[in-house]
Amino acid sequence: MTVPNPPVANSLSYAGLLDLPDEVLCEILSKLSFRSLLCTSWVSHRLNTVAAADLTLWQRLPAVTPETLHIIQPFIARSGPLGVELTIRNILLSDLPQVCPFVANNLARLQYLCLTFIEPEEGYTLDHNALDLLHDALSRPAPLLSYLALDGQFYEPFDALRPDILGGVVGPQLRVLHLTAFDIDGPYAAFEGVQSVVASVGALFPLPSASDNPGIHKLFPAIQALELSEIDIDLANDDDDDEDVDYYALARVPPIDQPLSSLFLSWHRAVFPGDDLEDEAAVEWLKSSIQHVGKLDIDYQECPAVWTAVLASLVADARTLRITPNDTTTVELALWSHDRDIVRTASVTPPQAHAQLDDFLRRGEFASLDTLIISTDRQCIEFLIGVPSSWHKLARLRELGLLIDWHSVDRAGSFIVPETLDAIPPLDDIRTLRIQALPDLQRRQGARPSKIDAAFLLDFTRRITPKATKVIVQDIELFDAEDPAAYPECDFTYTPPW
Repeated sequence: MTVPNPPVANSLSYAGLLDLPDEVLCEILSKLSFRSLLCTSWVSHRLNTVAAADLTLWQRLPAVTPETLHIIQPFIARSGPLGVELTIRNILLSDLPQVCPFVANNLARLQYLCLTFIEPEEGYTLDHNALDLLHDALSRPAPLLSYLALDGQFYEPFDALRPDILGGVVGPQLRVLHLTAFDIDGPYAAFEGVQSVVASVGALFPLPSASDNPGIHKLFPAIQALELSEIDIDLANDDDDDEDVDYYALARVPPIDQPLSSLFLSWHRAVFPGDDLEDEAAVEWLKSSIQHVGKLDIDYQECPAVWTAVLASLVADARTLRITPNDTTTVELALWSHDRDIVRTASVTPPQAHAQLDDFLRRGEFASLDTLIISTDRQCIEFLIGVPSSWHKLARLRELGLLIDWHSVDRAGSFIVPETLDAIPPLDDIRTLRIQALPDLQRRQGARPSKIDAAFLLDFTRRITPKATKVIVQDIELFDAEDPAAYPECDFTYTPPW
């Protein structure tokens, strides 16, 4: 990489840095982008010496493409025994003769390797010679490697990884695997210690029948978290005889039969808007697997039967219900049980969420619910109004938690618009009101209001939770923070964000 010598004026502007201790200089340099780090380290001999001596500064190299791979060549070894992160994007099969020698020569020093492939042109012929170059490059031991990603945004993986990947021995540090560009045809020694897997169905389960594919714990004995994305609805019963129609269907996946801490499932958006799908195979798979899963997260708005089954599996034992925004069109419903490690989450549209919560409330399903947590985001806070069955039916509900969404806070420090506040009925059973702000980078940068009006907070308390005996405000700065002391009906606990 060629970086021009900085102008004299810029060099003089760095003069103050030279009086700082080495550890302070290293801390400053660690906050810079890679290019800025290079420019700054070349300002003076001392800065260059300090930067070169701190191996941690050179662990994270910038992402490159095959065309720009040469740029990082001079820096690949600077992190020494700590290992280095390597990300190469936009790889074509024709690039492998250039990429593979670089990977092979540096695999032993890599801590993180991410190779992202571009979808080949339609009608391409698979170049097995090029793929053999990659398999050969990855067949060497990688004692420092903790993260491996072989990804591609295309339908069918190239071919199976070879069993001798990473030397055909257990990767001593390998804990995370992302896999969509290739598949695996059985347990691999290198992956025995992997704890977190993000993959497509077809990459892990290449055979059409679940009974012919090894279970997830057989593939990864140490697995704790699994994410399967872009799942296809099971079309096995359709008239289409194309063998690939269910290449990413959940029916290929053997049911989970051992404990799994976390499971995230999301489906491919390839249906007509507004259609409600019936994916009976997915429902049956979940019913047979769900009891072994701690945290289960579903993103499948098109099939109400699936996300309803997920929520219903915990609704009777749920202690906490949380409603937060997922994106501009969906909300996330999350249920926690008495055991905080048991969570069920579904991302659905607001109308779907309203209808499902209303159904649960009408049938008295939330028998154990004692805490409701809700974002002040407009589409979430309206759940205090829009669920036809009253929250009063929850006999054990005693705590209301508000998560302040800074998009909803105006310059005066109000977090709910007046017309919405007027429409919320009092929640007379609430005894504890907990108000908390989640981290927000834009707010910290001053792009949005950063304080809540204490007077508005008191007004909300009086009107919405009139029988609350305790109000807890955490990680929020208040205008007129002394105002709560003038409200003796409640015990106020205020923890500012500093």
